[in-house]
Amino acid sequence: MTFRKLTESNNNYEVNSKVPFGHGTKAEFSTHDLEKAFLFSWNMTFGAIGEHRSHRSGGQLIRNNLQKICDVFTGKLGEVAFFNLSKKRKKVHKITEVDYECYELGKWDSSDFIINDQYHIAIKTTKHYGNLLLLEEKDWIVRDGKAIYLPNQNSESKGIYDFLFFSRVKTDIHDLIKQEEFSKDIDINDLKSYFFNQIMNAVSVSLEVVGYISNEDLVKIIEEDYTLPQNSTLNGRTKMDASNYYRTYAVLFIDSLW
Repeated sequence: MTFRKLTESNNNYEVNSKVPFGHGTKAEFSTHDLEKAFLFSWNMTFGAIGEHRSHRSGGQLIRNNLQKICDVFTGKLGEVAFFNLSKKRKKVHKITEVDYECYELGKWDSSDFIINDQYHIAIKTTKHYGNLLLLEEKDWIVRDGKAIYLPNQNSESKGIYDFLFFSRVKTDIHDLIKQEEFSKDIDINDLKSYFFNQIMNAVSVSLEVVGYISNEDLVKIIEEDYTLPQNSTLNGRTKMDASNYYRTYAVLFIDSLW
């Protein structure tokens, strides 16, 4: 797999190879998928059954519950996209379900999915205009020739993912939430009604899987310093909250894998 570094000038990094939304593999989803993703997101934020980090590893920005619920919702839909696509693959004889269990802060499942009792898979999700897989630098090391996700190094998978897949989710829910004012005591039914009225009436939701990277290639990215430094800017607009390893998207789905 070929790699290409971003164009860097005066601490600004430019994506030089973009993949427009719609060029990946489209994934289907149901209203039930959306409802389960919303309930999980509520439980991990306002519902306080589980807890999601308020900041990235090494990051400076602190997210409130409204920001977090949108991020968790989007991330879970990225998993839904991969799961629904994988179920249709002839070589995928077995795949673990989308995990909606809520974990306390600092604990989470060891893999997003396990395929055919063999491959440990992580899913990274971004908004529809994103063109980079970003991995917080403080979360990853190379040990014995393998890229290790440090928060999971003591789990069953030992923090080793065979593949990381990229999903993109198209929804305007982040921007719509910013336009509304919600009380701190917001009710789950009120927020759910808002989410789904917007999704069904004003927002078209689309999911796609764009590509993947193997553990071997992830090692290469780490060792060859494909890094977006903290406080640098991306495409002249986005200030990097934390230092991240990056990989530009490639439209490669799983035909060559299974």
